[in-house]
Amino acid sequence: MTSPGGAAAAALDSIARSLAEICGDGDGGGEHRWDPPRRFADFARRLEAVVRGLAGAPELLSSPAVRTALGGVAADLDASRPTLSVYRGRSPIYILIHCVPLSDALRGRVASLAAWLALLDSPVASLPDLRKKATDLSRDMDQTDLKVTETEERVYSSLQREAKEVVQSSKAVQSATVMDLARALGIDPADHGKLREQIKLLRADLSGLSSVAERRILISLEKILDDWSKEPCIADGLVTANFEEEAHIPPFKNFLCPLTKGVMKDPVVLESSQTYERAAICHWFDRCLEDGRDPTCPVTGKVLQSLELRPNIGLAGAIEEWVNRNVEIQINSALQYLAEESSCPVECILTVLDNVYRISEEHPSCRYKVRNAGIVALVVKLLKDQSSRMGSELRGKALMAMHSMAKDGESKLIMLEQGITRLAIRSLTGRSEMEKEYALKLLLEFSIDTDCCTRIALEKGALVLLSSMAANSDYPTSSNLAEEVLKNLEKVEDNVQHLAMAGRFQPLVARLCNGTEDVRLEIATLVGKMSLTNNGKDYIARQGGRILINMLSSNQEQQAASLHALYNLSTLDDNAAILVDFGTLPTLLDILFATQQDVPSEIKELAASTVANIVSISGHWELSFGDKEGHQIQSEFIIRKLLDVLSHSPCKCQAAVLHILCGIASSPRASAVLDVWYANHHNTMPFWGEYALKLLLEFSIDTDCCTRIALEKGALVLLSSMAANSDYPTSSNLAEEVLKNLEKVEDNVQHLAMAGRFQPLVARLCNGTEDVRLEIATLVGKMSLTNNGKDYIARQGGRILINMLSSNQEQQAASLHALYNLSTLDDNAAILVDFGTLPTLLDILFATQQDVPSEIKELAASTVANIVSISGHWELSFGDKEGHQIQSEFIIRKLLDVLSHSPCKCQAAVLHILCGIASSPRASDMAASCIESSGGLKIVVQYIEYSEIDHRVNAFRLLNLLSEKLGQVLAEELRASNKIVSLKGKLLDAQSSLEERCEVAGLLANLPILDDEVKTVLGSDLLTWIISHIREEQSISSGRNSKKVRRMLEGLLGLLLHYAKTPDPTIITLVQENQFMRIFREQLNSRPHSRAKQRAVLGLKYLSEFARVSVAADLLEPQPPRGLCSPLVLLCGMAPMVPILCPLHNVPCDENSSFCLLKGNAVKPLIDLMNDENVDVQLAAVEALSTILSDVQNLKNAKEELERLGLFRAAIYLFKEVRPGKLQEKVALMVERFFQVEALAQDYSTDQDLVMALVGAMKHGNANTKKHAQDALANLRVLSGVGGKPSSNHVKRSNR
Repeated sequence: MTSPGGAAAAALDSIARSLAEICGDGDGGGEHRWDPPRRFADFARRLEAVVRGLAGAPELLSSPAVRTALGGVAADLDASRPTLSVYRGRSPIYILIHCVPLSDALRGRVASLAAWLALLDSPVASLPDLRKKATDLSRDMDQTDLKVTETEERVYSSLQREAKEVVQSSKAVQSATVMDLARALGIDPADHGKLREQIKLLRADLSGLSSVAERRILISLEKILDDWSKEPCIADGLVTANFEEEAHIPPFKNFLCPLTKGVMKDPVVLESSQTYERAAICHWFDRCLEDGRDPTCPVTGKVLQSLELRPNIGLAGAIEEWVNRNVEIQINSALQYLAEESSCPVECILTVLDNVYRISEEHPSCRYKVRNAGIVALVVKLLKDQSSRMGSELRGKALMAMHSMAKDGESKLIMLEQGITRLAIRSLTGRSEMEKEYALKLLLEFSIDTDCCTRIALEKGALVLLSSMAANSDYPTSSNLAEEVLKNLEKVEDNVQHLAMAGRFQPLVARLCNGTEDVRLEIATLVGKMSLTNNGKDYIARQGGRILINMLSSNQEQQAASLHALYNLSTLDDNAAILVDFGTLPTLLDILFATQQDVPSEIKELAASTVANIVSISGHWELSFGDKEGHQIQSEFIIRKLLDVLSHSPCKCQAAVLHILCGIASSPRASAVLDVWYANHHNTMPFWGEYALKLLLEFSIDTDCCTRIALEKGALVLLSSMAANSDYPTSSNLAEEVLKNLEKVEDNVQHLAMAGRFQPLVARLCNGTEDVRLEIATLVGKMSLTNNGKDYIARQGGRILINMLSSNQEQQAASLHALYNLSTLDDNAAILVDFGTLPTLLDILFATQQDVPSEIKELAASTVANIVSISGHWELSFGDKEGHQIQSEFIIRKLLDVLSHSPCKCQAAVLHILCGIASSPRASDMAASCIESSGGLKIVVQYIEYSEIDHRVNAFRLLNLLSEKLGQVLAEELRASNKIVSLKGKLLDAQSSLEERCEVAGLLANLPILDDEVKTVLGSDLLTWIISHIREEQSISSGRNSKKVRRMLEGLLGLLLHYAKTPDPTIITLVQENQFMRIFREQLNSRPHSRAKQRAVLGLKYLSEFARVSVAADLLEPQPPRGLCSPLVLLCGMAPMVPILCPLHNVPCDENSSFCLLKGNAVKPLIDLMNDENVDVQLAAVEALSTILSDVQNLKNAKEELERLGLFRAAIYLFKEVRPGKLQEKVALMVERFFQVEALAQDYSTDQDLVMALVGAMKHGNANTKKHAQDALANLRVLSGVGGKPSSNHVKRSNR
């Protein structure tokens, strides 16, 4: 236990250490710039004197009060050290973020120290000097209030607000916050560099552990400072300086609001004599009041006694004069550029349109000047004349300017006269969202006027475009704008028909439902005449069907109009049930059965035709009444009346009545002979339906009755659907009980399964005897099952069927038939694999001919083939009981052995199995290796000339798949047996099937054909055939064979690559004559399939590489003139034209014969493919474009053309986005070559994102990528440091 003297000594030591640390820095301590730690340090120095006095009087240390006081002082001083260390070691902004809690912490410590010192009053009474020091210090500490300054408190509140707010503060509030922050830091707010340094210090403080609020404050301050640092361009001199006449005048400094840094529109003066924009200073006052503090002047920081805002009339007049002068300058400039729009650069036109928009938005009173100068008409003319040539961005800016000017009434009239609505509608199909958005805003502005609404609705395609955009929720802004336009158009009655024709039926139906009798007559007549879509028929029937049916009871004119409309609606099958539910049949039959004197024959014919349309769709009308007395339409009463009408009506009406009778006779429900017909009447007659089911339940107790019920046409389907209908639980339960009774009869199992109820069949399969299982398996093997049926039986009974494979041959055969049937559903492949079917099936397949008949082996092989044709699951399972996978060498060898020694049909199935294995991404590599090492290529090759087509197709497909892995080995094998010539013959043979040709084309495309073989083996005849078939395939875009057509096209393009790579002069001539450049280029635009695009791009790459190598050696000769007059041109010796040199090759190039990507118009499509979704296509496009970048001088020559096409922007954008890998390496090479051109290096030298991407490539790329990135950085002259300005505004992003 520590002695009292020892405790006091320890406390004195602790106090001494703490005081030494607190007072050690002296007045130069970093924390003393802040008032709380400075005053605390002053108290600490006085405390030091008191402690020294106590230490000099050892007799006092024995006093309990002294020991208690010393212990408390030691603890409080020690506790204050972390707070003081924050003041000493952290950045000023960090301290401001926490200044209030830090100050509160020190205040608490001072109060506590005062209390401890008060305990010394009695013990030190014998030492008056020491007592006075302790008493005075305790009193001063107790009375002091350590507080932050008003400025620091404002900054603290603002920063804490930034940490909590989700929505960014207004610019005025942000500017005022920066001013207060600078004032608290003792920095001039205009000294952006020092402010940025302080924020960097804060970032360093937060680099370790930091709170979410602190990180938010840091991010917010960085953004605020970025905005604050952007200084507007201002003019030198005073407000009274003479304005220049020639150029735009920058604003004077006192025109700018200190908060917004923008030219003031309503300048006001505070009591501090500072001038602000009224809206901006009001924002700041609101923030101050929200924070519960007195409003201040942001510039001076002084608290305002009055919030009076006095207009600065003199400054407002000077600003107005400056505005008017600049508006006149900008209008004159706009007139000049717009008058020369055909020759004016696009950038200038964009600037002009921006200026017009700003004048209209910022200075509405000046709109008349823009209009009177004729600029509105010029912009509309610009849109009209250059709409097809100008870019989407330019059209968007023009529409934006016109939308703003449309707020001026006379400008609006000028636009209408010039046809602006048509131009706006045309822009609805533009590429950019900006163009579409402002086109919609312009149309919305015009649609306020009735005449304009009619004009918009009559524009071709306008309503269709607006309706489709309104329904497109992917773009909510455009969707809402289009919806508003349509709502305005709907207000004009003349537009109702046009809107309906465009698929917007709400206004038409609204007028039908809510209009007067005349309006309803008009709408019904319109509906009867319109050519409606199915959606339109459905909508009108659901929303307006009751009204049309009610009109049948009116006068003949309304009756006829309504019948025409109902007939039109009834031509949609789904509307039959709707019209029946609305009670149309009794009214229609009343009209049909009326006498000739009461109803004209034309109306009766319409009624009959409408009824015929309804009853031709069975399943609903059979349960409804056909007249008001409750007779059903299939009742004897109605049938007799229909026959009577048939006998006494005109010809056309007779045809319609016959149509009605056909519909009734074709309905399964209407022709049923048992009470099952009544069972579905619960919608309209619940008691009858329930009674009928109870009656059937009573009959189903008897076995013979069960069989009769099951054999009735449609009975099981109806009962099953009713049992599954939970909306009517009583009927559902009764139907389920009937079905359960029917299931007890074995003869009904098949009928129930055919009706979609497989439970009894599967139950008998799982729980029956061997004979029953044999019967069920045989049945499953023979049945034509739905996909749901195959799935259910496989999941519930698959294991039983697999177990039956190990039984006798009869059960084995039945089970195999069933499993083969189930395996034809792709989704069942994984189920059967999980149940362990593959080892058993392969055991059967690998058994000897004496043990297993060939028919069973063929079934087993076919089932395995169905399973392995669906990759993704079987690759991870065992193929036999020893644990070999099906793609292992062991299994592959056994399959090849079966292939060599099996009957014909089994061979086709084994080839199918090998195709499935070789097509799996997981198994293809191992399968190819095993087939090669097992000598399987020689075995498979012999089947390509087999007499059976299944063998040939599967063999060709297998070789095609293997050629991607074993191209060289397979080529040597085919050469050795002279089969390459045979493959060519198979392509040229008109008797060959499309499947064979697809696989042969793909096989030949994948093989490494030698240059000599291209000339001697493939030859010109095959090339002619390929070209003709490519043109033929291009015309086929859909249909049953579209997938085969696509694969065929991919193979044909691959064959063209052999010709494109061959340097033989004869082949080069053929390539020129057949215009390979055009063929490959067309594929880039017309085919969405990645493989075809990749091969087309590779073709362009090979041609471009050949052009690059050969241009200097003059190997490429231009083709002679063709056509009827070409010999005359040569004979007449026409004077040669001066050739135009290609900037890339520095020689004359033409579209096809020179293989120049630029002259062949292939550069832009290749640039577009750099943004393709498929990486292989992107890589091929980059490699193709790289062929034109090898020569720096040529790249300089072609810079403007390539820049116009967007190559540089697209490549640099791709480089910024691409991940490390092969594509990054190739794009890095492109970028490095770009920056060998000094002009390009200068253009992109300030693109900070690009610099960071290059630095990232140096860190994470492969060796080649790192070298290319290093060279590119060196050319950009930023290798020594990554710092710099933000990305320049003129560096544009790719149009991805």
